[in-house]
Amino acid sequence: MSFDNGNKSTSIIARVQISFHHELLPPEIWMNIIECCPKASQRRCLSLSRAFHDRTIPVLFRKIIICFGAWELWVADRRGDEDAKEKPVGELDKTRSMRSYHLLRRIMRDASFATAVKTVEVEAYMRDECESVFENLRPCLSSRIYSFVTLPFHKFKGLQHLGNWTNVAILDPLLDDYQNVNMDEETFPKLRGLHVFFTAPTNMRSALGSFLQRITQLSLQFLRGLKGLEVLLQSLPHVQSLTLHALNEAQAEELFVAFEHGPFNLPSLTQLKICSGDYEDTLTVLLESEVVLLAGVVRGIPALQRFDCSFYIAPANLGILFSAISSLKRLHVLGLHVDMLNPTERCLGEVIRRIPTELDALALSLSGVTLVKPELAELFTRCQHLSHFYLHIEIEDDNEVDVTPLDIAQMGKFLRLVGLLGAFHSVKREDGTLILSERWSYRKITFREIDECSSPEWKWLMGDRTFEF
Repeated sequence: MSFDNGNKSTSIIARVQISFHHELLPPEIWMNIIECCPKASQRRCLSLSRAFHDRTIPVLFRKIIICFGAWELWVADRRGDEDAKEKPVGELDKTRSMRSYHLLRRIMRDASFATAVKTVEVEAYMRDECESVFENLRPCLSSRIYSFVTLPFHKFKGLQHLGNWTNVAILDPLLDDYQNVNMDEETFPKLRGLHVFFTAPTNMRSALGSFLQRITQLSLQFLRGLKGLEVLLQSLPHVQSLTLHALNEAQAEELFVAFEHGPFNLPSLTQLKICSGDYEDTLTVLLESEVVLLAGVVRGIPALQRFDCSFYIAPANLGILFSAISSLKRLHVLGLHVDMLNPTERCLGEVIRRIPTELDALALSLSGVTLVKPELAELFTRCQHLSHFYLHIEIEDDNEVDVTPLDIAQMGKFLRLVGLLGAFHSVKREDGTLILSERWSYRKITFREIDECSSPEWKWLMGDRTFEF
């Protein structure tokens, strides 16, 4: 090619670059590009042009969190941190709530914006002294936000997932006035995931009716008891992910009464999580008869790929549960709580040797044991595929534990995330060098997103857990 031809080609390329217009790419491509941008860049896209504003809305507001009160101050209250409560962070109660108020106003006024929302989560941390903010919310809500059903959910025609992550302790004074969310296919044509409080299983069935046949992701939390739960569990043929909460000791007893009627008709279920509440700071250790019932339920769901149970199990009864777990040929995510307080049952190695070898993610909680390093080395020798691992140990002094996050990262050759006693770190290996990230912030742990946890499996496993700092 001659020099002149080269200049001509360069000139053509320059003109093409200068005349490029965003409309040359279809909107779907731009939306994929915007999805890959960080949140700050996505917000800037809203101001570029009307076209970019319209393309960014469905991406940026695909999931919204309606938050009333500041989680930072709520955590300080729980921890008894008087210094934190005296700081300006207290003003966040009002600013966070007002931000949600403005978001609700837009939802009420702009149908196209409401249609873009696919996931809604409601988080309430409001304290009694900050209730004046609700005077500003009354144009959107007919009563206090804690009743949850007063939110304008009928506006979300494209809603796919709905969740209420309010702590049950906040709802306690309001139980007498709590109402169930009534749903129908006309109001929620695309809804598939549900994580809200209901008063009781029988009331939930009447509130949802045939709508239950469409739900694929379900988290069951009942405020007044679990009586009738066994009937509900027989009518969930399309549920793929199920979480059962026992919020107190009475509900725990009712849960296993329901399990007496198992196995259940859950042919599509691949994820099962069973959550115990905090019962006066005591460990909830299952009786042998209860472990037998739990094993029967698990064995009756052969398609399970993820299983997590936060009730503690004595080592003597682990064989009962693991006999059922070993029948799950597709299981690759496991959460397990083991009570090692009995001095005659402190053989952690026996527990490790029962854990399935094909796991990708494991969350292991232990009580009554501090020396774990040799057993963990054996665990990672057996479970070669582990990429996500969390270890929690119920002890009074964290310094008694003989292992560190770095130790664990060195044992697990394929680990991408490691957690120990509420501290989480990302793990990378570059040119044979192990790199452990700084400890994740409390907020990053409390409000986990899939991109932060590296996998949706890990988000599912750790999503209902709380961590003390």
